[in-house]
Amino acid sequence: MILYTTLATLLAVALGLAYNVARAQVRGLSRELKKKTHLVFKYETQLLDYRAEVAGANDKAKTWENRGDDLTRRCLVAENDLAEALQRLFALETKQVERRENARLRKAKERAKKKEAGL
Repeated sequence: MILYTTLATLLAVALGLAYNVARAQVRGLSRELKKKTHLVFKYETQLLDYRAEVAGANDKAKTWENRGDDLTRRCLVAENDLAEALQRLFALETKQVERRENARLRKAKERAKKKEAGL
């Protein structure tokens, strides 16, 4: 009977030690889980920040892309306006050269008439 009591005591002590070890392991695992959960939350937050940053960069790129198209259109319109203005300028210069030439010829004609009349 003493043998059974001793065995029961030893078994109770062993179970108590095993229970304490298991509790310590559970506490350690719980701490690790808290750390890992914190890291997962931190990484999720960073991921959301990066996603927002990428979305913003995409929006900016699309905006600049549209602005580029708009600026290209404006540039073409400005080039066409400039070409039209240059054509008008050349036409006016041509008319002015013709007027000067006509005025020179008229004066030369008048001088020739005066010479004929004076001779």
